[in-house]
Amino acid sequence: MPVNGPHTTSRREGFTLSELLVSAFLMAMLLAIVTGGFRIGINAAKGCGKQVDYTAKGRAAAQKLSRYIEAGQVCAIAPASNGVDVLVGLVSSRIAYVADYDGNASTTNDGALVYYPSSLSTNGGVIICTPVSPIAGAAMFRINPAAPSSVSFVFTLGDRTNATDASRGSISGTGYQGIDVRISATPRNMKRWYSYE
Repeated sequence: MPVNGPHTTSRREGFTLSELLVSAFLMAMLLAIVTGGFRIGINAAKGCGKQVDYTAKGRAAAQKLSRYIEAGQVCAIAPASNGVDVLVGLVSSRIAYVADYDGNASTTNDGALVYYPSSLSTNGGVIICTPVSPIAGAAMFRINPAAPSSVSFVFTLGDRTNATDASRGSISGTGYQGIDVRISATPRNMKRWYSYE
């Protein structure tokens, strides 16, 4: 026999407060993870962009250095190993490392490789690349003993603030950003003897 009156089965409509709090917490965690992932991706893209920029600058610097050396007839390490002298005809030019190019001791990352048309003057210098710093334990300029007219360049191109900094694990944020450049060049125009028949 049917019972007249209110239904004895209860129906729930909506959510309890504890269910709302748990779901809000889970949504907040999911949003934090997604936002953090985007932030990491953006920082990595910026770091990779800087590396690509330094790679392009390093390639351009290597081409300029090779061009200056190949135009010469002979190369010699300059006094105090701060540069390379290149003899072109009767004119001696110099490629030198200037540790504080802007002359302001409070700034960092302002080392530069500079081409001077005359090895006797520091006027009219042309910047080959910047920011440059030496690599710890490696000579920046070296004449190859097996080929005395060949010169090697070894330096870091990047935003390393300390030449001994070895923290290279991060591609974004603080730490090492840049590339190590190692090239060798030989003058093409060395004096040669030709015989004409």
